[in-house]
Amino acid sequence: MDNKEKAVRKAQQLANAIYTEKELNVEISYDICASKADTSKAQMIENEYRHNSKFRAYVDKYCIANGVTVEQALKHELVRQVFLMHTEV
Repeated sequence: MDNKEKAVRKAQQLANAIYTEKELNVEISYDICASKADTSKAQMIENEYRHNSKFRAYVDKYCIANGVTVEQALKHELVRQVFLMHTEV
């Protein structure tokens, strides 16, 4: 293998490493954004539970019927759907 082939191969390896690193950064950025969105939505649901008496009454009945805590119920998909119904304008 001559020097030109070695240089080309090394450049390809470097390009692949840079591409892989960029892919990882994009995935990490996406994960951070997704977790922030989940956290803010969870906070919105908790605030709705604190301040909306109708939603709070629904969640309390749901907890009794399903034998779960409020914290667990606020993570359930059905409760999240009801939250969206209560917050639609």
